[in-house]
Amino acid sequence: MIKDTKNVILSQSSLSTLSIHADEHLSVTADVAPAISVSSTFKLPAQLGVNNYGSETHVYARESTPVRSRLETVLGAVHESGHAVTYASGLAASFALLLHLKPRRLVLAVGYHGTKAVVDLYRKKVAPIETVELMDCLREGDLVWLENPINPNGEIVDVRHYADRARAVGATIVVDATLAPPPLQQPFRQGANYIVHSSAKYLSGHSDVMGGIIVTRCCDAAKQLRIHRTVQGSFMGSLESWLLLRSLRTLDLRVRQQSRIATQLVAWLNCATRGRGYEGIPEGVIGRVRHASLQVLPKGYDLCDAFPNGFGAVFEVEFCVEAHAKVVPTLFQLTQNTTSFGGVHSSAEWRHAIDVCASPRTLRVSVGLESVEDLKRDWVRALNIAKFGEGYTQICIDATKCKL
Repeated sequence: MIKDTKNVILSQSSLSTLSIHADEHLSVTADVAPAISVSSTFKLPAQLGVNNYGSETHVYARESTPVRSRLETVLGAVHESGHAVTYASGLAASFALLLHLKPRRLVLAVGYHGTKAVVDLYRKKVAPIETVELMDCLREGDLVWLENPINPNGEIVDVRHYADRARAVGATIVVDATLAPPPLQQPFRQGANYIVHSSAKYLSGHSDVMGGIIVTRCCDAAKQLRIHRTVQGSFMGSLESWLLLRSLRTLDLRVRQQSRIATQLVAWLNCATRGRGYEGIPEGVIGRVRHASLQVLPKGYDLCDAFPNGFGAVFEVEFCVEAHAKVVPTLFQLTQNTTSFGGVHSSAEWRHAIDVCASPRTLRVSVGLESVEDLKRDWVRALNIAKFGEGYTQICIDATKCKL
């Protein structure tokens, strides 16, 4: 990350300001919006050691581009002075981190099946690696890999607890913070050594970017990761870098609002759990809702300290019967029936179709930026059609006085 040492205001600025201005010192034109950097190669300077692009030197796009440098600068800034390294996908970033750290033992506490597939590939093609449960005793050199929040249920773990255990024995903590990027949490404050994201989710927020990132506070580690990325060829393209940089400008607004709407929707749906009817939701449909806002946490855990600005917009709904879980995503009119999550549109997925380890009675839900009252009406309509069939046409929701 290249810092702007002349801008004294940025050194004390909030995340929303940094996401907009942290890369301004890298601009070499009068353009307000950064260019996409379509060139794959750059003119070399006349003398060695002289920059050819403002305060930077770019030679070949596999190593760096102007827009990728700006993106990584902003990503590092919003992660509180971290050094960000971008990749072609979240799984590429995860694999690169395993290659970098070369652990012999991995303490794996994840819900995402893709991460498990990366570990299996590393074990088969690179080096033996033992995988143990989170509650096992830690050893020196262990790599503890946490998802926070957990995919797909949106519940959280106490990163500080595991970080303290890891630090005591010389282990390393990685936090996959895909489901709750800044401003919702700052894993470095909780003791994380590395942060990973699939930037296709909330960081980009528009369902139009594939990418992944690793963030570290160690400058030397970031340099090594970039060298390895150049050899591996797993860099993020210029268009993807530009799209992600554009999205980061509104990160603070988007993520806070999505989390706020999700928490409201979760609380409403939770009133209909255990098969109860509630405000138009029919009886005998919803069994359970899981989300950090409903979670019973260990005594002494400071939820507001770890997640001061919301708990994330992903949650899980467990239905009373499997048939409802399978059909409800196809009946929504606002919520998209799609895999992945994090876009400005809400989405819901029968997760068992993608991950066979997921319960066949559950949906993974990601809340977008629609009105919470409109989303409630969308859920009431879908749930009633799922139970009563296409003969269901309209119902009055007492809470909103609005007909479907």
